[in-house]
Amino acid sequence: LCKNAASTLLSLPIVFLLCASLIFFSMTHALALTPSNGLSKAHTTKNISTSPCRQQQPKEASPSNNNDSKYSRRQIMTSILISSSSAIATLTTNASPSVAFFGMPSIPESPKTVVAKDIMGVELTLSSYLQKHPASGDKSLVQGLKDEPTYLLVKSSSSEAGLENYGLNAECTHLGCIVPWDVAEQKFVCPCHGSKYDAFGNVLRGPAPSSLKLVKVYVDDDDDEEKKKGKIMVEQWKDDEVDFRTGEKAWWL
Repeated sequence: LCKNAASTLLSLPIVFLLCASLIFFSMTHALALTPSNGLSKAHTTKNISTSPCRQQQPKEASPSNNNDSKYSRRQIMTSILISSSSAIATLTTNASPSVAFFGMPSIPESPKTVVAKDIMGVELTLSSYLQKHPASGDKSLVQGLKDEPTYLLVKSSSSEAGLENYGLNAECTHLGCIVPWDVAEQKFVCPCHGSKYDAFGNVLRGPAPSSLKLVKVYVDDDDDEEKKKGKIMVEQWKDDEVDFRTGEKAWWL
């Protein structure tokens, strides 16, 4: 949706330029078809009225001339209306091809899986991360999808070291403030308006309307990709996966 909206916005200057050109062409064409009787008669009338020798009164325009004048004006307005409507309808429904034709850049789609990074943009491996965050139940921020602040959750079980298979987007669902983990309260507390979430990201107190967004977390151990082996991967929650906290479809999808 964002990609289509961005492409449409980028093509608007082209749409307006072509519409203006078509309107100008239509007006020029319509004016060329307009009878010049009115101008000739007006010019003749002026000459007659200003002549010192002849004071002949100009004749009134016949009904047929009035009809011709009205038809000409109607023809102009109709041509402009039809041309404008046709141009706008055609160009707006084909905005994306026009962007491609004129070589205007489009916004690429964000990857659905990325390597987690620290605040300096360094890719994280499981071993290096657990060395810096060895505490059981630790919740620390990293850069996740679209470089959004994301909490990685160290397993609270002392018998099994590692990360939970999910992470939490740190943006408050109220107005997008970053919610820090309050060790004393054992809750995520929004510093902006006081919303609170439990350790799983469930909303406990408003004004936040929903729980924190979930992402999938796993460690890449594929031997075919040595460059990514052992690195912490963050993946977008899939459309067909339910929110395990509610048993229902994820509200952010």
